[in-house]
Amino acid sequence: METREGVKELLHLDAHIDLIIPRGSSRLVSYIQKHSKIPVLGHADGICHMYLDRTADMNKVLGMLFVA
Repeated sequence: METREGVKELLHLDAHIDLIIPRGSSRLVSYIQKHSKIPVLGHADGICHMYLDRTADMNKVLGMLFVA
Protein backbone atom coordinates (compact mmCIF):
# COMPACT_ATOMS: atom_id res chain seq x y z
CA MET A 1 0.00 0.00 0.00
CA GLU A 2 1.31 3.38 -0.92
CA THR A 3 -1.53 5.72 0.05
CA ARG A 4 -3.99 6.20 2.90
CA GLU A 5 -6.83 5.69 0.37
CA GLY A 6 -5.40 2.28 -0.53
CA VAL A 7 -5.28 1.37 3.16
CA LYS A 8 -8.93 2.40 3.62
CA GLU A 9 -9.99 0.09 0.78
CA LEU A 10 -7.96 -2.79 2.20
CA LEU A 11 -9.63 -2.50 5.61
CA HIS A 12 -13.00 -3.43 4.11
CA LEU A 13 -11.79 -6.70 2.57
CA ASP A 14 -12.32 -8.83 5.69
CA ALA A 15 -13.99 -11.56 3.59
CA HIS A 16 -10.70 -12.03 1.71
CA ILE A 17 -7.91 -11.07 4.13
CA ASP A 18 -7.04 -13.07 7.26
CA LEU A 19 -4.39 -10.83 8.83
CA ILE A 20 -2.86 -7.39 8.36
CA ILE A 21 0.76 -6.80 9.36
CA PRO A 22 1.29 -3.06 8.92
CA ARG A 23 4.76 -1.60 8.63
CA GLY A 24 4.98 2.04 9.44
CA SER A 25 4.43 4.49 12.23
CA SER A 26 2.57 3.65 15.43
CA ARG A 27 -0.13 6.10 14.22
CA LEU A 28 -0.65 3.96 11.10
CA VAL A 29 -0.86 0.75 13.13
CA SER A 30 -3.33 2.33 15.54
CA TYR A 31 -5.46 3.66 12.68
CA ILE A 32 -5.64 0.23 11.06
CA GLN A 33 -6.53 -1.48 14.34
CA LYS A 34 -9.37 0.99 14.97
CA HIS A 35 -10.86 0.87 11.47
CA SER A 36 -10.88 -2.82 10.55
CA LYS A 37 -12.50 -6.09 11.58
CA ILE A 38 -9.44 -7.90 10.21
CA PRO A 39 -6.98 -9.04 12.90
CA VAL A 40 -3.90 -6.80 13.01
CA LEU A 41 -0.46 -7.88 14.13
CA GLY A 42 0.65 -4.60 15.69
CA HIS A 43 4.13 -3.82 16.90
CA ALA A 44 6.01 -1.42 19.11
CA ASP A 45 8.19 1.33 17.71
CA GLY A 46 11.59 0.27 16.52
CA ILE A 47 13.08 -2.58 14.55
CA CYS A 48 10.84 -5.63 14.68
CA HIS A 49 12.66 -8.10 12.48
CA MET A 50 15.80 -10.17 12.56
CA TYR A 51 17.82 -11.95 9.88
CA LEU A 52 19.87 -14.94 10.99
CA ASP A 53 22.79 -16.68 9.43
CA ARG A 54 22.41 -20.44 9.26
CA THR A 55 25.35 -20.77 11.67
CA ALA A 56 23.66 -18.67 14.38
CA ASP A 57 23.48 -20.20 17.87
CA MET A 58 19.72 -20.72 18.23
CA ASN A 59 19.90 -20.84 22.06
CA LYS A 60 21.37 -17.33 22.07
CA VAL A 61 18.81 -16.15 19.51
CA LEU A 62 15.87 -17.46 21.54
CA GLY A 63 17.29 -15.78 24.63
CA MET A 64 17.33 -12.44 22.81
CA LEU A 65 13.79 -12.83 21.45
CA PHE A 66 12.12 -13.48 24.77
CA VAL A 67 13.77 -10.82 26.93
CA ALA A 68 11.16 -8.96 28.99
